[in-house]
Amino acid sequence: ALTIRELEQQIVEFFVNIYHLRAHSELGIPPIKRWELGISGDGAVKGTGNFDVPEDPQRVRIEFLPFEERTIQPYGICLNGVTYYDPILDPHVGSTDPQFPSRKQKFTIRRDPRDISKVYFLDPATHQ
Repeated sequence: ALTIRELEQQIVEFFVNIYHLRAHSELGIPPIKRWELGISGDGAVKGTGNFDVPEDPQRVRIEFLPFEERTIQPYGICLNGVTYYDPILDPHVGSTDPQFPSRKQKFTIRRDPRDISKVYFLDPATHQ
């Protein structure tokens, strides 16, 4: 038996230290070598170069979390039976969809399934 954290560590260990170093059946070379060719290139293929480091790594992490769309109620947001509330949601209670005024506006809510103590609300006005 493993904890979720131990399972995540085993998966990372497998991909980083085993899978990426073995020849891939379709590529004929290890995935890490294909990655290096894609970045650096070789005499025949031009590489893309290194990617810029994201300015806000936390934002990148949040963007990869699962999300749902929810309307904002006076009590806040309910996801899987758990209610979340913060005063920042108050201005959005009862908001209508700008494109369809007869419908309630849905907002993007993200939550890390490993830590359901908080949710991330994307404010459409500030994009934060």
